[in-house]
Amino acid sequence: MRFRILNPAIVVLGLVAIVSTPAVARAADPDWKAVERELGKSGQIQPGEVFRIGMPRTDLAVTVRGVPVKAGFALGSYAAFKQVGDQAMVMGDLVLLDQEVQAVMSGLLSGGLEVTAVHNHLNDMSPHVMYMHYEGHGDAVQMATALRQALSVAARPWAARVPLPLSPPALDSTQSRSSRCSDVRGERLAAACSR
Repeated sequence: MRFRILNPAIVVLGLVAIVSTPAVARAADPDWKAVERELGKSGQIQPGEVFRIGMPRTDLAVTVRGVPVKAGFALGSYAAFKQVGDQAMVMGDLVLLDQEVQAVMSGLLSGGLEVTAVHNHLNDMSPHVMYMHYEGHGDAVQMATALRQALSVAARPWAARVPLPLSPPALDSTQSRSSRCSDVRGERLAAACSR
């Protein structure tokens, strides 16, 4: 008899505690379009509500023992964002030339991001590249800004933020092969065009 009276009282107290506990505030979902604009690359929502932006190093012509390595195979940098509670988190992997590692690492750290690993994936590669893993927590757009600024010291494709076009550019068939194979400063794109 004593337990019958006690059980409803526990249930009522439990419900009162649940109802009166303030809900954990969740920030609005990040503006993924603003993140895309900041990095100059488009992204996609992946399973688990992860927003991923791929940044393959298509500017590099890497070989392993003379065999060309495709950018999508082993040169795929990326940034993966996810909203977690009232803030976003980002994790990613950057493919960097040896001479880019120190400056990019300094840029990530000064931008509030953390470097979690630096290592290589392939042996006997030319030119030699390193893989830098990073992560951060905070506002998604601010972290994208920090990432872009850190990468601004590296070679292409991150040297400058390029606004995303609203539609694909029209091809000009009268444009010479030479001008199509140069970047905005007139430098030859060795990985994309032969001399």
